[in-house]
Amino acid sequence: MTRPPRIDKQGLNLHLGNGGVGGRTIHEALRDFRYLLSRIAKVVRAGLIEVHAFCILGNHFHLLVRSVCGELSTAMKLIQSPYALYYNRTRQRRGPVYGGRFWSKVIQSYSYWHTVVRYIAQNPADAGLAATAAEYPFGSARHYN
Repeated sequence: MTRPPRIDKQGLNLHLGNGGVGGRTIHEALRDFRYLLSRIAKVVRAGLIEVHAFCILGNHFHLLVRSVCGELSTAMKLIQSPYALYYNRTRQRRGPVYGGRFWSKVIQSYSYWHTVVRYIAQNPADAGLAATAAEYPFGSARHYN
């Protein structure tokens, strides 16, 4: 069975993310979080996406982005492929890191956009990783104040 085509066009807002294969932890050390953030920043600087909210947890990540030029798959490849290579190299392992292709959901209204921002921000607090969203160091909520 073929998968449905991904919806992506210039200016589209999307909630997207991916997780470790089998729910595995893929962001273990401080350097892992920093490396993934550096990959995201590189794609932002290249002008492929704008990031409006983000959260990186141990076994998955969420992004709320605007697709600047309709090249979301290219942007995610530039984020995920180098991270997977880095992750495997630093752990002397082989095989997939992510559980599959990244998922994405189109944001069709401002109210839904606002809901997604809150959901992404609250993720670490809901998971018990921080008392409040603003205290979590690998999410965008700390930048909202």
